Amino acid sequence: MHVHLYERIWMWGAVVIIALFMATMGFAAVRQGMRPPSHIETIDPATAREDPRFADPGVTQNPDGGVTVHGLSFTFGFQPGEVRVPVNRRVTFRVAD
Repeated sequence: MHVHLYERIWMWGAVVIIALFMATMGFAAVRQGMRPPSHIETIDPATAREDPRFADPGVTQNPDGGVTVHGLSFTFGFQPGEVRVPVNRRVTFRVAD
């Protein structure tokens, strides 16, 4: 079976592009330290509303001047539905679904 020249060019082009994507991801992961979040907490969704952290969703003021937004997510929305935070403050989101 003979592979046409243009087919060979496209196959090698695809291999080169995939290799470049993989090299870019490897560089970002190793050299630049980009990794998935590792400090993820788990919570039982059935009891999330009873948890003290999510019993009263909303914005709370932190001692350092920042704010923390506690919320619940569900299929088609969030609770609270609207969040207002102060300008130029550090915001931390804690959301349970």
